[in-house]
Amino acid sequence: MSTFDEKFRGLPPEVKDAVVSEDILNAAEELAKQFSLRLDAEGLLVEAITDTMVGITSPQDFVPRIQKELGIPKETAVEITKAVNATIFLPIRDSLKKIHEGNVAHAAETPVTHAEATASDRGDFLKGIESPESIPMKQVTVNVKPLMPLKPVAPVPPPPKPPVIPVAPIPAPAPVLAPTPAPVTPPPATAPAPKAPSGDPYRELS
Repeated sequence: MSTFDEKFRGLPPEVKDAVVSEDILNAAEELAKQFSLRLDAEGLLVEAITDTMVGITSPQDFVPRIQKELGIPKETAVEITKAVNATIFLPIRDSLKKIHEGNVAHAAETPVTHAEATASDRGDFLKGIESPESIPMKQVTVNVKPLMPLKPVAPVPPPPKPPVIPVAPIPAPAPVLAPTPAPVTPPPATAPAPKAPSGDPYRELS
């Protein structure tokens, strides 16, 4: 079981509800837009908030942590902390104070930061998130990798044209000739019928 899970199991109910509520995600999203933070800022900010709520991150280290992890100036980190305190930490202030007082009480055998020891001496465990501008800041070095020059992109050759297949010309249709009429053969001429002799054929010739 991770350290986060172990600490989460021992939280008061109101802190558990606050840790799993959507208020943290919504606040991180709004702050990322408001301060023009980089793309991964929302996740890093949510993690810093929840680690503080369960007791992993001390309130005195909240501002230095987000300053370093988000790569932002101290002034921006302070403004973000004020907004987070007003919307997330303030409603569960008493429970957070007990959580972090208990952490200091159980950490007698482990080294603590100067900010934690100072806060413990005066019983002000939440000053790091309630008055972030009063916390002495550590020297924070932000390593920014230079942008790599973009390689020129070779132009994409146009796709090959499909081969042109020659099409044979369609022959013109042959002219349709009118049928030649068959020659008409005239009927054969008929011989005239012999004429009958005139007169009485039985008359004797003289």
